[in-house]
Amino acid sequence: EYAQGTRIRERYYFSESKKSDFSQYLKTEYSWAKWTLYADFQMRALSYSGKGLDNDQRAILIDENYLFLNPKGGVSLRPNQNNQFYLSLAQASREPVRSDFIDAPEGLAPKPEFLTNAELGWGRSGNVLNFSANVFLMSYKDQLVLTGELNDVGSSLRTNVPESYRVGVELSFDILPYKGFFIRPNLTLSQNKIANFTETVYDYTTGFDVLEVDHGTTDIAFSPNIIAGNAFGYKTAFGLTVTWFSKYVGLQYLDNTSSSDRLLDAYFVNDLSFSYDVPFRHTKRLSFNLLINNVLNEMYAANGYTCLLYTSPSPRDLSTSRMPSSA
Repeated sequence: EYAQGTRIRERYYFSESKKSDFSQYLKTEYSWAKWTLYADFQMRALSYSGKGLDNDQRAILIDENYLFLNPKGGVSLRPNQNNQFYLSLAQASREPVRSDFIDAPEGLAPKPEFLTNAELGWGRSGNVLNFSANVFLMSYKDQLVLTGELNDVGSSLRTNVPESYRVGVELSFDILPYKGFFIRPNLTLSQNKIANFTETVYDYTTGFDVLEVDHGTTDIAFSPNIIAGNAFGYKTAFGLTVTWFSKYVGLQYLDNTSSSDRLLDAYFVNDLSFSYDVPFRHTKRLSFNLLINNVLNEMYAANGYTCLLYTSPSPRDLSTSRMPSSA
């Protein structure tokens, strides 16, 4: 009696989508003395279609075709058994996913993203110390980044930004100071930026463009500039391994505006692991594992979201929520 004019067995929302993907991959490698040259090439042709009605009563109409050409090439030098140097250049591309189409504001279709990646690295191996260093530059066109907002069912929203980049260095070590002991620290330092980010605020009930704000160069959401970790442990002769894991994550912004009132503070957590390998007949390995997460009961927020609350006639009101984590 309260159906407001709907008919029995009437569907509230329904849609169908179809994706076809065809790919070809070629790879060649040439070695001469201490040098190795390699080249990869991938071609992807895909079509994506969808139609129907979403649960917010917005029409779904997707009809897109893509052709992606992804080349990659590099060179490596091994001057001796303990050292290796390498350089690589690559182009990658990727189509939007279904939710990018469905959750896009009215009249704004998502674009595919393109990446140009350059890496320069050095690896060294030895009896006591293993080491690797990697410098990277990732330049994006139309990168799909998280906005910090959620749709009506709680999934994260993404949008294209015309120009963005990630540049940094990755370091990792494997140190064996004494029989049975190991130390495995790692560190990533990076800058993750959007060039000339313009924030567009929508009234999602109508898809109407409400406001545009120019923020200049900003940090990419959920992209900390510092990530560090370490595994310190001891492996006994009778199969028991005890490992203390530490992880530090620098501050992260919840959206792409680099606003100080929309961020996750840096946090440092520790885990404790026990692993026991048991010799067992007729099987290669039998292992028992116990992991205690956040053993020091550190209170921290590892994820969150920010939402724009539109209430006419005020142009915008900001509300931020953080998702805390503990032991």
